[in-house]
Amino acid sequence: MQTLARISAAAILFACALVAHAASPGTLLVLNKSDNTVSLVDLASKKSVATIPTGSGPHEVAVSTDGRTAVVCNSGSQLSPGSTLTVIDVRARKASRTIDLQQYRRPHGIAWLRGNEVAVTTEGSKTLLIVDVDAGKVTTAIETDQNGSHMVALAPKHDRAFVANIGSGSVSVIDLKTKQRVANIPSGTGTEGIDVSPDQREVWATNRGGHGFDHRRRFFQNRRDRRLEVVPDPSEIHRRRQARPGLERAVG
Repeated sequence: MQTLARISAAAILFACALVAHAASPGTLLVLNKSDNTVSLVDLASKKSVATIPTGSGPHEVAVSTDGRTAVVCNSGSQLSPGSTLTVIDVRARKASRTIDLQQYRRPHGIAWLRGNEVAVTTEGSKTLLIVDVDAGKVTTAIETDQNGSHMVALAPKHDRAFVANIGSGSVSVIDLKTKQRVANIPSGTGTEGIDVSPDQREVWATNRGGHGFDHRRRFFQNRRDRRLEVVPDPSEIHRRRQARPGLERAVG
């Protein structure tokens, strides 16, 4: 089994921002949920160089492969659900546009697809959206039919997306080529964090309501949806990221 390293709760926001920073060397993006802003931190000087307004309740951010553009999910709140994305010009240090998701409420998880598209989960609408960032519109809405579609992880080599559904305690498997849901797999109470291994042979999901995380192995080889292993974990880790072969980062 690979080593699972814990990160303290105080480091959660920083660790999540590191994921966004990876594609843009030298700049760290930090979301400030209560202030409805995103801060850009220059890693060389270790100083904040810009604070940019977003929509209400920014939750997750994804950065383009060239590091020039970031997209923030504005989730809002239970009483006032959000339905927008804020597009950030990283080099210019400003918001370049707001994308209206219209009827799709509470965007949360986000991952950059090929080209100018992002995949976005919507907790309030039970969907995974494909959004054209340049055009500023939703091009595809794929229903998960599960409550609280929370986070998304990609396996681009296999044209797959995996959605953690925190309310239903499941993982939705999405075929990105056909734009259809393949399966909903029970995974445990409060499934929240999710990620794909670097070799794209495994998908891991953490369960917020249970003391453990579910381990899915070799799904792509046999094309079957099944849970092969459950690993108990008393640390109550809610978020998890695969860093590189032989090393994992857990957040939460």
